[in-house]
Amino acid sequence: MQSLRNSANHPIMRIGLFGILMLAAGGLALTGGFGFFNGASLSVGGNDVATVGGESISLPAFDRTLRRALSRIGVQPKEAYKMGYVTQILGGEIQSRLMARAARDDGIVIPRRRVAEQIETLIKPMVKDGQKEEDVLKYVLMNQGLSEGELVNMIGRDMSGSLLAGTIQNGFVTLSDDMLKDLYASQNEKRGAQYVLFLDSSVTDIPKPSEDDLKKLYEATKESFAVPETRVLQIIKVKDDNLKKTLQISDAELRKNYDDNKDSYASPAAHTVDQSLFDSQDQAQKVYAAVKAGTSMEKAVKDVTGQAVAYLGSIDMDDSKLEDDLKKPIMESKVGQIIGPIKTALGWEVLAVKKISGASVKPFDSVKDDIRKDITATKLSDAGYALANQVDDLLASGAKLEDIAKQVDIEITQVGPINQYGQSADGKDAMKIFDKSAPALLASGFKLRQDETSPVSQMQDGGFMAVHLKTLSPKAYKPFDDAKDRLAKDWAKDQAQMRNKARVAEYLEEIKQGKKSLKDIAQAHNAAIQNINTVGRTEDPPKPLAKTAVTALFNATPGQAIFINADGGAGILVAGGVKIPQKIDAQDKAFQQFKDGYIKNMRNEAMSIYLASKNKKYHAVVNEGLLDKTYGQSADAAR
Repeated sequence: MQSLRNSANHPIMRIGLFGILMLAAGGLALTGGFGFFNGASLSVGGNDVATVGGESISLPAFDRTLRRALSRIGVQPKEAYKMGYVTQILGGEIQSRLMARAARDDGIVIPRRRVAEQIETLIKPMVKDGQKEEDVLKYVLMNQGLSEGELVNMIGRDMSGSLLAGTIQNGFVTLSDDMLKDLYASQNEKRGAQYVLFLDSSVTDIPKPSEDDLKKLYEATKESFAVPETRVLQIIKVKDDNLKKTLQISDAELRKNYDDNKDSYASPAAHTVDQSLFDSQDQAQKVYAAVKAGTSMEKAVKDVTGQAVAYLGSIDMDDSKLEDDLKKPIMESKVGQIIGPIKTALGWEVLAVKKISGASVKPFDSVKDDIRKDITATKLSDAGYALANQVDDLLASGAKLEDIAKQVDIEITQVGPINQYGQSADGKDAMKIFDKSAPALLASGFKLRQDETSPVSQMQDGGFMAVHLKTLSPKAYKPFDDAKDRLAKDWAKDQAQMRNKARVAEYLEEIKQGKKSLKDIAQAHNAAIQNINTVGRTEDPPKPLAKTAVTALFNATPGQAIFINADGGAGILVAGGVKIPQKIDAQDKAFQQFKDGYIKNMRNEAMSIYLASKNKKYHAVVNEGLLDKTYGQSADAAR
């Protein structure tokens, strides 16, 4: 924590902290998605990661936001997707937009003057003596990759949404400490008890069931003997193997693509420098002298300041984007030259020039293979759509799969019989071979009628597939005669359970009437009295008592005998003493944690209910397929 505090006083670290503040201001707190991720990706445009009330969040815009957020914690998008950060950040962005939309509809508009004041308030703590606020703001915007307009919109949106959120959350009246102490005491109440159990298996005088008894049980539990509907599906995959083998891309085509996109292969003139930044000129001068004498900059910074935070490492600086304070000294320098100390808007800088690179363009031969891969992928995708359309046309004309296979290169895989979950008769996942495409194929296959074929669709892996329903076996029921053995066992078990509960109820009634005690009942039926020393309201009871036994105990009065359920039986429990915390210090850490958590939960619940209602009104939808294709396993497959 001390290290963090020290770092927070450093100019560059303050920019990082401000970046986190801006991400939070933009609704990017890592919170849950409130049900936005509902798999309804078909409702979202192909290049939009989400829509909120008709407003789109495009992939490029979200990607910039995502990378700004992840740069603060040093995580790459691919790893962040695996850890769930991508969906959390997108969920936060959607929440922010929902709140901003609701605030706008409710007439909450933050004047630009107030937004400017808020930005000024955020900037002020970063400004040191001799610095101008506009210079610090310029550095912040550059560091975050934001324009001034984007920052203004982000802060304004957050202010209006926060104002509305605060109104909702603070609408709950804060409870008094006395009331919270009562709640805390109740939550931490402990109780004891004694109980006796009687197992169902101890009931042995069960008569054999009649045919009529079994038939009644069969009708009452018929669904447990159901044989679910099963289907045999034929999965049709449009193959492009031959196209891959025969696809030819000439050098002339590669060269044309290279020439048309030459700017993307260009690298600007740049200086590679070691850079350090200080609050005081004195420290900068000492580091400059040490580096000039041959000490590495990183070691010099540690020797002078006692820590490495002021050393910013090796940085590639685009010559065309150099700040005015640094441009002339850097451009006039040579490799190995030490520059500084230079006064900039952020402090005193010392730089060591490590390398000077002129403007360059990657040669055609060095990127030729990458261009070929890109063109190949594009042509295969286009060809896939063309083949898919051809298969669709043939299916629409009534052509049989066998005949289509003679005209178009398709692969037919038969699966089944399977149930609606994709399971075969042995309980195995028969659709597993289709990986991420399985859910879509299965859902499509169980919507078809006999001998019907679905349209060809592009799957998550980029392939084109369709489903044909070959056979359908409707839901059926196991015949009564075949179920009789199981029915007889179930009947005997049910009878034992009912008779056991009935006798326990009789024993309980004897205790309630004062005829016998729990000890008398235990001795008369050779049962053992067992103890619960203490159990909390939210704790599990000793086995085999059911969880409901604790609830029943806390609803009983001391000395009261009650009926309890157990795994494989039933019993009688007599409630013992009650232990409630008597003296609760309002300053006690445990009580404060309870108080803060209770109030926070109330406010969060209010916010959750409000967001759910706004989501229903504005209909936020996420394109999960695009997220996976861009950041997940599909992206790896594409590469």
